[in-house]
Amino acid sequence: MPRYGIVDRGYRGRKMIEGVKILTPGMLVASASRYLIQKTRSQFRARAGIEPVISHIKRDHRMWRNFLLDEDGDKLNTILAATGFNLRKMLQRIEAGAMEIFVSQLKLIYWLSLKVKLAI
Repeated sequence: MPRYGIVDRGYRGRKMIEGVKILTPGMLVASASRYLIQKTRSQFRARAGIEPVISHIKRDHRMWRNFLLDEDGDKLNTILAATGFNLRKMLQRIEAGAMEIFVSQLKLIYWLSLKVKLAI
């Protein structure tokens, strides 16, 4: 189990959940060292970097509402949404690769047709 969880500024919940300390961005104490300031900034920036991914998963993969029962349903819904997100990314990569192969084959056919015309 993690020791701490990082949330964004909009979080308005408990500060400790089952032994996990919840961290929100805000002012540090005045006596905080430069190292501590940089460390906390990088942690919150990493969280802010994945925020668009979380938003897309919620919107595109139906995580706005969970129809599955209980805590196991919550876990299963999250896993299924993440799996759908990853499958979509993989299909986009496959599609891009297939398009690249298709275009290269068209170029080859066009080049060969020009070569045949010049030979005649």
